[in-house]
Amino acid sequence: FNGGIIMTIHFGDSTSIATATGLGAKILKYATFTHDGYATGNYTGGAPNSSSMGYQLFSTSYTPAAADSTCVVITSSVTVGEASNFTNHFHLALWNGGGFVSAVGGAGRYTSFNSWLNVATLNYVGSFASGNTSARNIMMRVGCNDTGILYINGNPNSAGSITGSSNRFTALLLEIAA
Repeated sequence: FNGGIIMTIHFGDSTSIATATGLGAKILKYATFTHDGYATGNYTGGAPNSSSMGYQLFSTSYTPAAADSTCVVITSSVTVGEASNFTNHFHLALWNGGGFVSAVGGAGRYTSFNSWLNVATLNYVGSFASGNTSARNIMMRVGCNDTGILYINGNPNSAGSITGSSNRFTALLLEIAA
């Protein structure tokens, strides 16, 4: 650690991040993006680099503080499941402006589930170069490789509340100085 100063950033939802300023990294700016509640629908399948694939969790404007910074995105988990056995691969994708950044994906092989229905819990960690200080939309989409009914961040058989902030997906963007 070399004697650096530890700084903790506290967010409004009672979470925090500890960082060490003695390690050479400096947070220029941060932003959080959220999606509250449960979604279900017949969503278009396809590759994760298709901007029309799946369900849009959020698309929000962000203006980087520096043109030479790196933006790191870390998310909470999102669950996605199928209503009928039509897909075996789910993905969570990040977009920076009009450009695809990357995606995470997969699903377990659940041969003992009822009707072989598949479900996955996905978390994303990735980064991109800011490139400039122009405003752009940061977008995340969740979907699968085929078209069909998906349950996102909820279970239709649940007897409890599946709406609002009790079912929140959050992405944290940290802009790090070069």
